[in-house]
Amino acid sequence: MASASAPEPTADGAHWPAGDDCPTAEFLRVVGGKWKPLIVFHLHGSAVRFGAMRRMLDRITPRTLTRQLRELEEDGIVARRVFEHVPPHVEYSLTGLGRSLLPVVVAMARWGEEHLRRRGLTPVTDRVGWPAGLPGIPDGSEAPRKTASRGAVDAAPPSGPSPTG
Repeated sequence: MASASAPEPTADGAHWPAGDDCPTAEFLRVVGGKWKPLIVFHLHGSAVRFGAMRRMLDRITPRTLTRQLRELEEDGIVARRVFEHVPPHVEYSLTGLGRSLLPVVVAMARWGEEHLRRRGLTPVTDRVGWPAGLPGIPDGSEAPRKTASRGAVDAAPPSGPSPTG
Protein backbone atom coordinates (compact mmCIF):
# COMPACT_ATOMS: atom_id res chain seq x y z
CA MET A 1 0.00 0.00 0.00
CA ALA A 2 1.33 3.44 -0.93
CA SER A 3 2.08 5.94 1.81
CA ALA A 4 -0.37 8.77 2.44
CA SER A 5 2.00 11.34 0.96
CA ALA A 6 2.70 9.42 -2.26
CA PRO A 7 0.29 9.42 -5.19
CA GLU A 8 -1.33 6.09 -6.01
CA PRO A 9 -0.13 3.90 -8.92
CA THR A 10 -1.89 4.19 -12.25
CA ALA A 11 -5.09 2.20 -12.72
CA ASP A 12 -3.33 -0.49 -14.76
CA GLY A 13 -0.62 -0.83 -12.08
CA ALA A 14 2.08 -0.53 -14.73
CA HIS A 15 3.56 2.74 -13.45
CA TRP A 16 3.94 4.32 -10.08
CA PRO A 17 5.38 7.64 -8.99
CA ALA A 18 8.91 7.71 -7.59
CA GLY A 19 7.84 8.56 -4.05
CA ASP A 20 9.31 7.52 -0.71
CA ASP A 21 7.93 4.00 -1.14
CA CYS A 22 9.28 3.43 -4.67
CA PRO A 23 11.77 0.51 -4.66
CA THR A 24 13.81 1.91 -7.56
CA ALA A 25 14.03 5.34 -5.96
CA GLU A 26 15.19 3.71 -2.71
CA PHE A 27 17.86 1.72 -4.55
CA LEU A 28 19.12 4.88 -6.24
CA ARG A 29 19.06 6.79 -2.96
CA VAL A 30 21.32 4.21 -1.34
CA VAL A 31 23.74 3.32 -4.15
CA GLY A 32 23.07 5.79 -6.92
CA GLY A 33 25.57 8.30 -8.19
CA LYS A 34 28.97 8.26 -9.79
CA TRP A 35 31.05 6.70 -7.01
CA LYS A 36 28.97 4.39 -4.83
CA PRO A 37 28.69 1.46 -7.29
CA LEU A 38 32.45 1.68 -7.88
CA ILE A 39 33.12 1.67 -4.14
CA VAL A 40 30.93 -1.43 -3.70
CA PHE A 41 32.71 -3.10 -6.64
CA HIS A 42 36.17 -2.43 -5.20
CA LEU A 43 35.19 -3.74 -1.76
CA HIS A 44 34.07 -7.10 -3.20
CA GLY A 45 37.01 -9.15 -1.96
CA SER A 46 38.28 -7.89 1.35
CA ALA A 47 38.66 -4.85 3.55
CA VAL A 48 40.36 -1.86 1.92
CA ARG A 49 42.11 1.07 3.54
CA PHE A 50 41.02 4.60 2.70
CA GLY A 51 44.25 5.41 0.83
CA ALA A 52 44.05 2.26 -1.26
CA MET A 53 40.42 3.03 -2.17
CA ARG A 54 41.46 6.53 -3.16
CA ARG A 55 44.12 5.08 -5.50
CA MET A 56 41.56 2.70 -7.03
CA LEU A 57 39.27 5.67 -7.72
CA ASP A 58 41.99 8.04 -8.83
CA ARG A 59 39.66 10.88 -9.84
CA ILE A 60 37.76 11.09 -6.55
CA THR A 61 38.63 13.78 -4.02
CA PRO A 62 39.30 12.75 -0.41
CA ARG A 63 36.29 14.79 0.72
CA THR A 64 33.94 13.08 -1.75
CA LEU A 65 35.27 9.61 -0.89
CA THR A 66 34.80 10.31 2.82
CA ARG A 67 31.23 11.50 2.24
CA GLN A 68 30.32 8.52 0.01
CA LEU A 69 31.80 5.99 2.46
CA ARG A 70 29.98 7.68 5.35
CA GLU A 71 26.65 7.52 3.49
CA LEU A 72 27.20 3.86 2.60
CA GLU A 73 28.03 3.15 6.24
CA GLU A 74 24.87 4.94 7.44
CA ASP A 75 22.79 2.82 5.05
CA GLY A 76 24.38 -0.42 6.29
CA ILE A 77 26.24 -1.19 3.05
CA VAL A 78 29.78 -0.63 4.33
CA ALA A 79 31.40 -1.37 7.69
CA ARG A 80 34.18 0.90 9.00
CA ARG A 81 36.87 -0.49 11.28
CA VAL A 82 39.31 1.82 13.06
CA PHE A 83 42.73 0.49 14.09
CA GLU A 84 44.07 2.53 17.00
CA HIS A 85 47.71 1.39 16.81
CA VAL A 86 50.50 3.63 15.47
CA PRO A 87 50.04 4.72 12.80
CA PRO A 88 46.25 4.59 13.07
CA HIS A 89 44.29 3.55 10.01
CA VAL A 90 40.75 2.75 8.90
CA GLU A 91 39.54 -0.15 6.78
CA TYR A 92 36.24 -0.46 4.95
CA SER A 93 34.46 -3.67 4.02
CA LEU A 94 31.07 -4.72 2.73
CA THR A 95 28.41 -5.83 5.19
CA GLY A 96 26.06 -8.69 4.34
CA LEU A 97 23.66 -6.14 2.91
CA GLY A 98 26.51 -4.66 0.87
CA ARG A 99 27.49 -8.09 -0.48
CA SER A 100 23.89 -8.56 -1.61
CA LEU A 101 24.49 -5.67 -4.03
CA LEU A 102 27.39 -7.38 -5.81
CA PRO A 103 25.25 -9.23 -8.40
CA VAL A 104 23.61 -5.90 -9.29
CA VAL A 105 26.97 -4.12 -9.57
CA VAL A 106 28.41 -6.96 -11.68
CA ALA A 107 25.36 -6.79 -13.97
CA MET A 108 25.95 -3.04 -14.36
CA ALA A 109 29.63 -3.69 -15.15
CA ARG A 110 28.70 -6.37 -17.72
CA TRP A 111 26.31 -3.92 -19.38
CA GLY A 112 29.04 -1.26 -19.42
CA GLU A 113 31.50 -3.76 -20.88
CA GLU A 114 29.19 -4.49 -23.82
CA HIS A 115 28.34 -0.83 -24.28
CA LEU A 116 32.03 0.08 -24.51
CA ARG A 117 32.47 -2.57 -27.21
CA ARG A 118 29.49 -1.18 -29.16
CA ARG A 119 31.23 2.20 -29.05
CA GLY A 120 34.39 0.62 -30.47
CA LEU A 121 36.33 0.83 -27.18
CA THR A 122 38.18 -1.94 -25.38
CA PRO A 123 36.94 -2.54 -21.84
CA VAL A 124 39.61 -2.94 -19.17
CA THR A 125 38.22 -6.43 -18.55
CA ASP A 126 39.50 -7.47 -21.99
CA ARG A 127 43.01 -6.39 -21.00
CA VAL A 128 43.27 -7.58 -17.41
CA GLY A 129 40.28 -9.87 -16.85
CA TRP A 130 37.74 -9.74 -14.04
CA PRO A 131 38.78 -9.78 -10.38
CA ALA A 132 38.34 -13.15 -8.67
CA GLY A 133 35.49 -13.66 -6.26
CA LEU A 134 32.72 -11.73 -8.00
CA PRO A 135 29.30 -13.39 -8.27
CA GLY A 136 28.56 -14.58 -11.79
CA ILE A 137 32.23 -14.43 -12.81
CA PRO A 138 33.87 -17.88 -12.88
CA ASP A 139 37.28 -17.55 -11.20
CA GLY A 140 40.08 -17.48 -13.75
CA SER A 141 37.86 -18.27 -16.73
CA GLU A 142 37.77 -14.75 -18.07
CA ALA A 143 41.40 -13.78 -17.74
CA PRO A 144 42.78 -12.27 -20.93
CA ARG A 145 44.58 -14.57 -23.33
CA LYS A 146 46.79 -13.93 -26.32
CA THR A 147 45.49 -14.75 -29.76
CA ALA A 148 48.25 -16.71 -31.46
CA SER A 149 47.80 -15.25 -34.92
CA ARG A 150 47.66 -11.58 -34.04
CA GLY A 151 49.05 -11.31 -30.53
CA ALA A 152 45.90 -9.42 -29.55
CA VAL A 153 44.29 -9.89 -26.19
CA ASP A 154 40.86 -11.51 -26.23
CA ALA A 155 38.60 -12.38 -23.33
CA ALA A 156 38.51 -16.10 -22.65
CA PRO A 157 35.09 -17.65 -23.15
CA PRO A 158 33.21 -18.18 -19.90
CA SER A 159 33.07 -21.70 -18.56
CA GLY A 160 30.65 -23.30 -16.17
CA PRO A 161 27.09 -22.16 -15.61
CA SER A 162 26.03 -18.86 -17.07
CA PRO A 163 25.65 -15.90 -14.69
CA THR A 164 21.90 -15.87 -15.30
CA GLY A 165 21.21 -19.46 -14.44
